[in-house]
Amino acid sequence: MTQEVIQGIIILSIFVCISFSFMALLIYQTIKKERYTPHLLLGFLFVGFGIFFQLLVFILVFYTYNTESRIIQGLVRIIMSLAMYFVYLHYEALSNIAPPFYRKGTMISILTITASILILAVRQNEPVQDLESFMFLTYALTGLLAVSFALFVTYKSYKLMRDKTTSFELLALVILLFAFILQFNSALIRVAGLASEANNSALVASDRIAEILALVGVLILMITYLYYKDYVYRLPVPVHDFLIYSSSGLLVYSRTVKIPGINLVLEKQLISGMFTAIASLIKETLGTDSILLKIDVNNYQIFFSEMPNKQGTLAVIAAKGTFFLKHSIDRFISSISDELNQQINEPIVDTVELAKELDLLLHQSFPYLVVENA
Repeated sequence: MTQEVIQGIIILSIFVCISFSFMALLIYQTIKKERYTPHLLLGFLFVGFGIFFQLLVFILVFYTYNTESRIIQGLVRIIMSLAMYFVYLHYEALSNIAPPFYRKGTMISILTITASILILAVRQNEPVQDLESFMFLTYALTGLLAVSFALFVTYKSYKLMRDKTTSFELLALVILLFAFILQFNSALIRVAGLASEANNSALVASDRIAEILALVGVLILMITYLYYKDYVYRLPVPVHDFLIYSSSGLLVYSRTVKIPGINLVLEKQLISGMFTAIASLIKETLGTDSILLKIDVNNYQIFFSEMPNKQGTLAVIAAKGTFFLKHSIDRFISSISDELNQQINEPIVDTVELAKELDLLLHQSFPYLVVENA
């Protein structure tokens, strides 16, 4: 067994253990309802299986580098490309309600090309080296695009919060970016036919450095996610205020999110009057079943959600909506019991006692926000 194979098996074995351990923790926390990250969970699931199949390729290569091992190698590229795609979707969920068509379409197109190359290789009696190199190139491109977008989203979070945790994620993503740059460069040289015996050792060394960098980046990322459990939801867009109005339009609860360098002063009672007037106009013109869901004003959006049994309204003021913000709002609404909702709509509301209960639910549903007076 060559030293190169031994090094590859050691690195990949560590990757398998890390990926499946992190995936198990994500599943456990999802069952416990402490974390809801479907895209990230799927991403690490594919990473784990991809690396497992890569180990299988190394074992087959040790005995004989046959057609089966090369086809499995192509399957590994597909699986790892899917992993990068789901990581990309996770960061889209942090920053948008749904991915823009052009970005999602680009990622799906690259995945389709990778799968098509594998099908073309399988149809041949002996998969050719050019197709394998091109498949590695499309995989590296998928990872490069996914990590670049993740870095962009995380940098927005860093500019917003400027905390230590975000800097750890930035460091991990920069390391991963360098790993994919090395892999893309290596694949491009092979596809272009520039690989030779003279530079082959340099290309192999580049691949090993890329694998080690990827391992270090993933480790930092996982430690960040596991140590700071709520950090995985950290939004790159400002969320400003939470307002709860009773069915009569009375403001019974309000909380402001603490954001360094941003101080949005709101006339919260005026928002109540505005909401009541607009909602009444909509019901009169479009029917009683019509519901006001959002107001979009320049750099701010106000999201309205009905309280249980349509008794009251939650208003959330943010820069824009995201998948995770919507999920947290739905979780907060569903956590309000009928008894608590009755307290919200009583003629005389004990706002102090009510605030204590709502503060607890707010923290459970939005653990990634620092809320004042909560």
